[in-house]
Amino acid sequence: MTNSLTKLEFKKIISNKAFKVACFLAVIYIIGALFDSISLERCWKLNNSGVTQKLSGIEAIKQKKVEVQKSKGYLDDKKIKEVINYYQELKNTNKDSMDQYGVFKDIIIAKYWQPYIGIQSLFAMAYSDLHTSDYTIIDTLTPNSSKEFYSNRIKKISGYLELEYEHPQFDKVDANKIIKESKNLTKPMYYDYADGWIRLMDNFFSLNLVIIFILCFSVCSVFTEDIQNSMILVVFPSINGKTKLALSKIKASIIFTSITYLVLNFLFASLLLSFYGFSGWNCSIQITPMYFLSIYNIKFYEAYILAIIIGLSTCLFMVMLTLLLENILKNAFLTISAASAFLLLPILINTEPLSKIPANLIEILPIKAINYTHTLIKQSMYNVFGIEILRGYITPIILLIAGIAVIPFIVKIYNKQQV
Repeated sequence: MTNSLTKLEFKKIISNKAFKVACFLAVIYIIGALFDSISLERCWKLNNSGVTQKLSGIEAIKQKKVEVQKSKGYLDDKKIKEVINYYQELKNTNKDSMDQYGVFKDIIIAKYWQPYIGIQSLFAMAYSDLHTSDYTIIDTLTPNSSKEFYSNRIKKISGYLELEYEHPQFDKVDANKIIKESKNLTKPMYYDYADGWIRLMDNFFSLNLVIIFILCFSVCSVFTEDIQNSMILVVFPSINGKTKLALSKIKASIIFTSITYLVLNFLFASLLLSFYGFSGWNCSIQITPMYFLSIYNIKFYEAYILAIIIGLSTCLFMVMLTLLLENILKNAFLTISAASAFLLLPILINTEPLSKIPANLIEILPIKAINYTHTLIKQSMYNVFGIEILRGYITPIILLIAGIAVIPFIVKIYNKQQV
């Protein structure tokens, strides 16, 4: 009977017109985000007439994939030397090759340098001073600089830890763990075209924010509709009333949340990667400048799996919170308003000037948790029973525990409804 109740509650959620409209809008958003990502792509190509042509969109993706094939491989000492030597050779043999900003002109990029633009961006991160990323730093490099590529990364991470902070967010134990993690990077890194996976992570925050609103909006009347249509007068006196009904609603909401979340995320991922391709899935996330200093020693596919776990745990927590609020407020509009306020208000809090404990507490709130790019960049450590754990790994555990802890309160409050 309980399973039948769960199926009934699940059907009630997905048959709701508001859910269907929300899903339609979500698909529209996914298509919009897809086209937006693709339209931002840029690449250079030398046409048959020898004229530089700036490509965009799908054409740029296709051309860039072809170009990166020429430079892909392990970024070892030999490879880095080759890139530096090749840059110097191009600069010296092509007169008037630089523009006013000290970078190659479009025709030189299109003809010779485009396969190495990504690697040059990594040089900008590795060899520049702290807090800077000088794209022209390659002008100062020599073949011997190749030996410092990976060690400079660790020095730069150490440099951030040694800065004076008014309210430090890490202690010596944290700092030692951060340095240890930074040294655990698999070297040499394998470099390949990975723009599809990078775009997935770039879009993760906005996509999952939309999904959270859809889920909360869809379940904000799971309990209140029985109160409003007086169904509790029928159900509560029955043998399956009260607790069994409440648990069935919760189970249905969990199943609905999990399925909807995974379907929408995988729909976006499938569409995006159908244009970008799956190449780069097994590359370290550090091959892109944004994550070069990240201490998460994971590959792109692992980063995406971790993102999905964090996002799903966040959605489950927010749905449980919404169910609790609707039992307290007994009004769908008030419920969604309160849930939205809880979700969005913490985004206004800047955790940078805060000390470790308040910063760590705020950073695990749902809106902060789904800011996945920030998670991969931020060097946040949590001490759990003497074990130092990165925020990205502890956040889903905390949110799942919090979500489970809410369930007894939902059942208790619902069971107090007057027959």
